[in-house]
Amino acid sequence: ANKSVEVQVEENPLAADFVFDTDIFARDTLLIIDVSWTVPGEITWFFPDGVKRLTGDDGSFFQELIFDQPGIYTIGMRATDQGCSDYIEKQFEVLEKSEKQGEFTDRSSQIKETSIEETIVSPVPNDGKFELIVKLDQKADVEVSINGFSNDRLLQKQTGSSRLTYQFDIDLGTVIPGVYLVVTRSGKSTKVNKIIVR
Repeated sequence: ANKSVEVQVEENPLAADFVFDTDIFARDTLLIIDVSWTVPGEITWFFPDGVKRLTGDDGSFFQELIFDQPGIYTIGMRATDQGCSDYIEKQFEVLEKSEKQGEFTDRSSQIKETSIEETIVSPVPNDGKFELIVKLDQKADVEVSINGFSNDRLLQKQTGSSRLTYQFDIDLGTVIPGVYLVVTRSGKSTKVNKIIVR
């Protein structure tokens, strides 16, 4: 009897990715967070010269960095899990703080991308129930995710569409007291807030 064997080839289910605040200034603390999917078993970071690492070891899913000098930098990350591996790198510009006050208006006015003007979390600290206010510079969609700080577990995700200001009422339920990360994304703009649950 003839036997047939069907072979299915699946695409790599692991997609490396990380997020960070899009407003980056010299001598400010920059928090970057692994948001790869699926959750990788191992992470390797690749940092440029001129960066100081404040927290996070080589395999940590988050890193807190400081860039002393303005300029163009590239950060890379390799995610590995169960024989699968994926690599991503992102290039960004670190600005002088003086530019934060409007000295780069000519460059920013050339391309009108959505920008997150402000994210407000209250109260802080809290018991896992809190309010998040998101203010944009133009009407756009928003995605909010809450992750554990000591691991990369996604606790909750919420979205909103086509508004200028959003109010999210977050209830994490029963969670262990500690530090958690609130990541807000709209277009190419990202803001990260750290909250304390007691």
